[in-house]
Amino acid sequence: MNETIYFSSTPIGQYIFIQSLYLPIGVLSIIGNSLVLVTFIKYKKLREADCADLVAALSFGDLICGAGALGTGLARLETALLKDFNFTRFYCIFSAVPNLFGIEMSQAMTMAIAIDRLFAVSNPFAYRAMNHRRYAKISFAISIFCGCIVLVLSTAGVDFGTPPSRCQWTTAVHRISLNIYITGNALVGPIVAVMYATVIYKQRKWNKHTAAGKGDAAIKKFLATQAKMTVMLTKLVVVYCILVAAPLTILEIWTALKISPEFTNGFLSPMRNIMVSFNSAVNVVVYAHSSSNIRPFLINLLTCGKKGTKGSRASDNDNAAAFSSPNIA
Repeated sequence: MNETIYFSSTPIGQYIFIQSLYLPIGVLSIIGNSLVLVTFIKYKKLREADCADLVAALSFGDLICGAGALGTGLARLETALLKDFNFTRFYCIFSAVPNLFGIEMSQAMTMAIAIDRLFAVSNPFAYRAMNHRRYAKISFAISIFCGCIVLVLSTAGVDFGTPPSRCQWTTAVHRISLNIYITGNALVGPIVAVMYATVIYKQRKWNKHTAAGKGDAAIKKFLATQAKMTVMLTKLVVVYCILVAAPLTILEIWTALKISPEFTNGFLSPMRNIMVSFNSAVNVVVYAHSSSNIRPFLINLLTCGKKGTKGSRASDNDNAAAFSSPNIA
């Protein structure tokens, strides 16, 4: 294997550019999701919110995804920049596994959030009595299990004694494992999208119910709080559909139709992987921008408790009040 053969289908400049995108994505994801997790651990009032455990679990998966993206980018750039084509199948597979592990965790937690919101808008009174922490723990365990499936697919039927044609997870694993991975991920996105479309429809019905003045003050306050949480999580799922679900599903159909295979393998497939990893960094922006629940705690953490949301001295209790108030925009 030499440079001419390795980059015969993909120009080396294009390859280096695409793989370099992993580096800022990884750094931003690690910093942002670490802040979210530290905030979750530090503030007890934040941990008491209904969906806080789910968001923290999603952020943990995104953190692993971001760290894996950084590792994947460095490994691929090492091959291109140092002209090191003496790679092993083990190296090519497991330099990508952390990134894929995190992606599967994030996908599983996004589906768990969609299920949580679907239950919240379908039967809000039963949801009110639900053990949210237990549900989050079960969802987190399932997400780790989904990540472990990547480990199984990465080793099943693989001959580690022979090097792959290219240093990529997709070309290094067994063909059956690759088909299982791609097909599974292509199906998850549409399922989440359909579930959340149902969530939005049902939420609008509850908004009309509240606007009509039905129910006592406590019920109205609870529904208003859930509506606000649904708005933030809806933005989270919309970003997921754009950056993860759509690329995974559309590219699978595109590949099955065998449209421009060289362009697909050289550009579309790597850019799909970049977009999926980019989701782990964007989620943090959604938390900070869309959620008045999480934002005060992040500000308090970043300012070391010296400033609140209005520039005054802030404490955990100040932020707790901001978290529990349904009237914050």
